[in-house]
Amino acid sequence: MKGRVAATAWIFSIALVVAFVAGVPAARAQGEEETCCQPGRIESAKSIIAQAETFKMRASKFHTDSAALIRDAAKLQGQAARLDPSARKQYEADLAEFRRHAEAYRAHQAQVEQTMGFCKATQAQYQAMLAEYSLHTAIFHIPTIRPPHVCESMQMDMASADKLNNQLRVDQDRVNKSQGQLMAAEEKLIGAASHNAAADAPLQARARLLEAERQLTGEFAALKTEYDMLATQHQALTAAGIKPPTLTKVTGKIQSKTSTK
Repeated sequence: MKGRVAATAWIFSIALVVAFVAGVPAARAQGEEETCCQPGRIESAKSIIAQAETFKMRASKFHTDSAALIRDAAKLQGQAARLDPSARKQYEADLAEFRRHAEAYRAHQAQVEQTMGFCKATQAQYQAMLAEYSLHTAIFHIPTIRPPHVCESMQMDMASADKLNNQLRVDQDRVNKSQGQLMAAEEKLIGAASHNAAADAPLQARARLLEAERQLTGEFAALKTEYDMLATQHQALTAAGIKPPTLTKVTGKIQSKTSTK
């Protein structure tokens, strides 16, 4: 019985020692942060960490928004290439789509300006945070003084923010490239529309002439039908022995004089 009690007491002592040893690093880390010999260092590091977290969220948002802008620019570029104002029939059929495209393009440009403004503000925030980080390291990071754990977290956050800042520049370049391609397609479409507008007046004049000729053709057909009816009545009266007035035969042909321009 005494041996069992002694064994239990020995195991309990070992457990206490293990728990104490395991708790030493955490207690030491906490103690180091609380008793840092450089006033203001911990507060400065925490401020930079908070700024880094905000920057990372903004950079991630711009990455998502820029991908959407690039997809929209590619879609609008395809629409601009498909529309052909130089072909009148197709142009008239696509007028509604042309207007929708113009409205979508204006909305896209407004979204680009808003998103790129957000990007500029995010880059400015990163530069301000980087300046504060440089000042922090110049003041507090001395080789002979062991850094608190919060500074290690700050350095990891700054490394992550630096990668996101590089990605942000890549995204910005991709948006600018897609916008350049879209602008080229829009300029081509506007040029074609302007050329079509210059040629629109003679086309409309030709259309009016063709419509007038069509109406004249209809009127002539009606006159011919009426003449045929009178001729039939004349024949019937002649067969009945009644001598009607002599009918004068009328013939006609419509000649089309269209402009070759």
